[in-house]
Amino acid sequence: MKGVTTVCLWVALLLALVAANTSSDDNVVVHRRRLSVESMSFVASAAAPTPNPTTTTAAPKPVTPALAKLTKKQQKAKNAADKKKAKEDKKKAKAAAKAKKAADKKKAKEDKKKAKAAAKAKKAADKKKAKEDKKKAKAAAKAKKAADKKKAKAAAKAKKAADKKKAKEDKKKAKAAAKAKKNADKSAKK
Repeated sequence: MKGVTTVCLWVALLLALVAANTSSDDNVVVHRRRLSVESMSFVASAAAPTPNPTTTTAAPKPVTPALAKLTKKQQKAKNAADKKKAKEDKKKAKAAAKAKKAADKKKAKEDKKKAKAAAKAKKAADKKKAKEDKKKAKAAAKAKKAADKKKAKAAAKAKKAADKKKAKEDKKKAKAAAKAKKNADKSAKK
């Protein structure tokens, strides 16, 4: 096919040259120019790819008034359906927003109630603990006082006993010293 196209191109060029450079007769020139144009047309048609019958697309069907009417009707129906869907979607979104708002409000109320109950329970627990701590502190103070009293009593008793013992010993020593002095004085007189 490529070879045929090349040959046709050469033929067309030669005819064009001949038409331009030969007779000056108007009729002959016109005739030869026509041949040149026809040759070029032939070359163009030869160079064009041959359509494949298996791949050719079918010609579009003419739009009849009935088809146009049907298409318009379908478009109208589609527009109506789209509008209806948009309206329903808006309604659903509004209902969902309302439900969410109600749920959020309910949750906030419950959270507030829970927080209040927790605060009350904490206050009661703190009060109870403070009472118990006070009771424990009082008991501890009482126990310490009793222990201190007992300790002081024991210390006083021990001191009294020690003082008594010391006084007895001092008396004994004084008696012994007096006796020894008496004996010494008696011996000195002899």
